[in-house]
Amino acid sequence: MRRLLICLLFISLGQTMFAQDFTFDDPEENKNALIFKPSIGIGTGMFTFFGDITKDQKSNTATLSRVGFNLNISQEITPFLDGGFHFLKGKVGANERSGNRNINFESDISMWGINVSYNFDHFLRKNRDIEPFVTAGIESFEFLSKTDLFDRNDNFYHYWSDGTIRSIDESSPSAAEAVRLQRDFTYETDIRESNLDNFGWYPEKAISFPIGVGVNLYLMRQFSFMIGTNLHLTTTDFVDGITDESIGSRKGDKGNDKFLYSYVSLNYRIKYGFGSEEGLLPDLDDDDLLAFDEDLDGVIDFIDECQGTPEGVEVDQKGCPIDTDKDGIPDYMDLNPFTYDTAVVVNDQVIDMKAIEEWYERWNDSTGSAAVSGRTTDTVFAKHFSDETLGGTRGDRFMVRIGEFSGGLPSDVAAELLSIPDVNTWEEGGITYITVGNYDNVPDALKRQLQLAEEGFKAASIVKPNNDRTLDEVSDKELKGISFEPTELNDPVDEVV
Repeated sequence: MRRLLICLLFISLGQTMFAQDFTFDDPEENKNALIFKPSIGIGTGMFTFFGDITKDQKSNTATLSRVGFNLNISQEITPFLDGGFHFLKGKVGANERSGNRNINFESDISMWGINVSYNFDHFLRKNRDIEPFVTAGIESFEFLSKTDLFDRNDNFYHYWSDGTIRSIDESSPSAAEAVRLQRDFTYETDIRESNLDNFGWYPEKAISFPIGVGVNLYLMRQFSFMIGTNLHLTTTDFVDGITDESIGSRKGDKGNDKFLYSYVSLNYRIKYGFGSEEGLLPDLDDDDLLAFDEDLDGVIDFIDECQGTPEGVEVDQKGCPIDTDKDGIPDYMDLNPFTYDTAVVVNDQVIDMKAIEEWYERWNDSTGSAAVSGRTTDTVFAKHFSDETLGGTRGDRFMVRIGEFSGGLPSDVAAELLSIPDVNTWEEGGITYITVGNYDNVPDALKRQLQLAEEGFKAASIVKPNNDRTLDEVSDKELKGISFEPTELNDPVDEVV
């Protein structure tokens, strides 16, 4: 009957902890589904016995306590309630020495059960480092009780009125031959088998009800240090082998035995939950989200396909950095994040292959059928500049202007631009701007201006882009005082220009 009760309680707790099942057809139904993230704790403590032995003493001293060990596995059911399983192993014992009562015992205890804990979440602040709790439960336990009646030489203890222990009873005619003995505190005699009170073969199993208090000290998110004490109220009076039906001076009271277990333990809460499927997201609060998102990109780790994204980089729903032009290089690393479909990128230059083909046809055309009248609208070499870059929001940029044309770019000028690898062109307000380079300081731009002058672009000047995509010439004041070592310019060898 007791085993059946324990089984029913375990089943009931399991149904409570997993009452909200996952549904794989509708993610919305899983929004509040419980993710199993158990907390596992292991610790040690002291058992102190309260029973028929020492019942007349005011308190049990530390010498009556025995060492125990505990294992706990718990799961959060609600923000204020945890359910769990516990296992305890240890010893309880007591010794009583008086004029007419000299008895002792020690018992091996093994117990396992379930419990619930309330953490006062209704009254305390969230994200607390110190968390008090109260707990209650039910458990099954077994005990094996023994007493120390003989010394190591198998001499039976006889307690004399003078407080000594002798080998012969004090009232025996041969008492004068008695030898003094010392207790060896080896509990060699099984109390049930010795049948000192004619109890027969009583069960050494029972049910107990633990109630207790404690406090969790959170060392970090997953680890906590627990201190607590539980009073175990048993349903048996045979743990110490003494009851109200014992014989003579051994007679005890009618109350059942009980014992106190005071402990410390180290707990670890598993970081990743069990019971989730891809695409099913539990209802997480802010702290839980951080616990599951190591790169802090807002996409929890078990669906993040690109973990380790640098901080601040914009990502998609899969946790991967945005790649606007789909060229395989994420925007935060792409010098040309808006490359058009017909372009290729070589040495940071965007090259429009379609435009090159068209211009080659015009160059190779002897009939004039590929000629373009008035203006050239295609740009062969053009580094992409977003509105943000041209507006200067990323800091001042400097370019070398080599020309402006109204109404389009003449074909002869476009052909000449083919010799300049870092030319930039764009149209704004009917004006085609032609610049070279893109520098973050004036000295580098000035070097490029001198180089272009050597190449025949005498009217080259240094400019800065405005927010409206027009260009302003750099003033003499900004150029004043700049000096640098001249660079020797050589024609490339074995290269096509």
